[in-house]
Amino acid sequence: MSQYPTCNFIKTNGTICESPAMKDRELCYYHGRDKQRIENFQQARGLKCEDYMNGLPQLEATLNPEIMESLEIPALDDAVSIQVALTNILRAVCYEHISEKRAGLALYALQVAVSNLSNLQLTISENDRTTAHDPQPIHPFSIGDGYHRHLAQRGIRILKQQENDERRPNKEEREQIRSDMSKALTSAAKTGF
Repeated sequence: MSQYPTCNFIKTNGTICESPAMKDRELCYYHGRDKQRIENFQQARGLKCEDYMNGLPQLEATLNPEIMESLEIPALDDAVSIQVALTNILRAVCYEHISEKRAGLALYALQVAVSNLSNLQLTISENDRTTAHDPQPIHPFSIGDGYHRHLAQRGIRILKQQENDERRPNKEEREQIRSDMSKALTSAAKTGF
């Protein structure tokens, strides 16, 4: 039996992780952070399903940068960090928290990072130590009680902008207005009003 608690995460292949668990936790550093990222995605999905956000894709989209920032995707300095980034970009696409265009750019960046891995000069010793606590944990996505009010105000601004956009004539309507005005002015000039 191990002298320290081990991670009890069950990996995709059915084996148990058994890396050293974080102090007073059931999971290791990697799986603990991954669990928090999944919870952040779920919190964001719940927030996007709130009644006041329903039917306002523009308001939902304003959350996306905040959601992605909350994941604290690691620096792409090794194969594991690239895998973490890839996994979370895939999750973001599936949860509709990132546009296909942004996902494409991110995947291209990951492809470049993979091709550059062999050029990295990171020193790793055989006796690497593991951390017992996370000095900079990933925090839950929820911002607090006032956040819902903030989102509602953001939604009101979006609705007002939509209203203003709907009132503005489009290019064809502007051309028709100009044509009608030109005809009226030409007619008025000929007849003297």
